Amino acid sequence: MASSSGIFDQARSAEQMYNARALYYNDSWHPRFAADMVKWAAIQPSNKVLDLACGTGLVSLAAAAIIRTAAHTTRGHIIGVDIADDMLSIARTSAISQNVTDIITFIRHDITQLNTCSHNLVFPGSFDTIISASSLPLLFDPKAAISHWTTYLKPGGRLVVDAITPESEIPGLLFEQSVEACGAHVPWNRTWIQDMHSVTELFEAAGLQIESSFVVSNYRSAKGPYSSDDGEKVVESFLEGPSGIELRTRGVEFGERIKEEFLRRWEVRAKEGIVDEAEGFYIVVGTKPELANDDGQV
Repeated sequence: MASSSGIFDQARSAEQMYNARALYYNDSWHPRFAADMVKWAAIQPSNKVLDLACGTGLVSLAAAAIIRTAAHTTRGHIIGVDIADDMLSIARTSAISQNVTDIITFIRHDITQLNTCSHNLVFPGSFDTIISASSLPLLFDPKAAISHWTTYLKPGGRLVVDAITPESEIPGLLFEQSVEACGAHVPWNRTWIQDMHSVTELFEAAGLQIESSFVVSNYRSAKGPYSSDDGEKVVESFLEGPSGIELRTRGVEFGERIKEEFLRRWEVRAKEGIVDEAEGFYIVVGTKPELANDDGQV
């Protein structure tokens, strides 16, 4: 979506897409993936946790199951931040039904601009754990985002993110490339992800120490292989679905240009009449260095 200044508004575009997906978002692989993200974060019951792009609250609710085991006086807290009102509505309803509203606070805000969030629970250097599940490939400046989020960690705090591998969801990657070639944008940004190093170097640039990095799979079923004849059906599903909300405002002719570009790329990608894909995610866990004392010891 373009702002009044003509600049693409990634946050608004993502908000539109995820509001459209809110009602069926939990009927997917996301709950299991969110639970594992919490496991990899090694959250402690006393931790203050920031769940960025919290969506329907899957990570926050999984973390709450750990936080609530602590005594009331030492219990941590979870702050979930998302831009999509419909997703947050489901998150708040779930928190009420699970009786965890005392340890989860949901906030509507842009996760790349936490410095403009006025909530008294969100301030730099205050979080033991930050988790951002399924969000990094949506951001148009992931390096700046990781650097920004790092400032909100305590020394010794942990950041956990994921990024889809280049071999996954090939139709979405081709659609992104096709839309970009036509001078527009989709609500995600995957072309920078080439390998694991593409993600770990963002952590290193932010001054984080890599605690672990690994590849996982068996969450979302790969939809391929596709035949070369499936291209038109695939591109129409993007143009007519939540991904195409902003693009449809540009008219039928623009959609036809995207379709033509997509089908060209689809044919190039097809090998022996097949477009294949694999499913996987890069997981990176990093820690913020402890502060040194006067003797240089941490």
